[in-house]
Amino acid sequence: MENQKENGFLSKINQNKKVLIILMAVIFLITFLLNYLTPRIADDYAYRFSFYDGEKIESAKDIVYSMQSHYLYMNGRLVSHSIVHFVDMLPDVMFDVMNSFIL
Repeated sequence: MENQKENGFLSKINQNKKVLIILMAVIFLITFLLNYLTPRIADDYAYRFSFYDGEKIESAKDIVYSMQSHYLYMNGRLVSHSIVHFVDMLPDVMFDVMNSFIL
């Protein structure tokens, strides 16, 4: 019986595009607010700097050198970490917006 209630609720949301868009917007805004209010620590902070020389990432060339070192000394997740390096070059608010969309 409970499963039918859940399915009915979800199907109503999926059928009504306006409700779905509002729900998605609310989730995005909450996620953005949490991202905005949380300082960059751990990975978010570390990926601002090159794994090659420890300097701040400022260009695509820096990302290439950093990913070469990352591959040799850490792991092979080059595409995702390259994207993080690129996004970390953007202003903080842009990072928060993009991070909220991905979540």
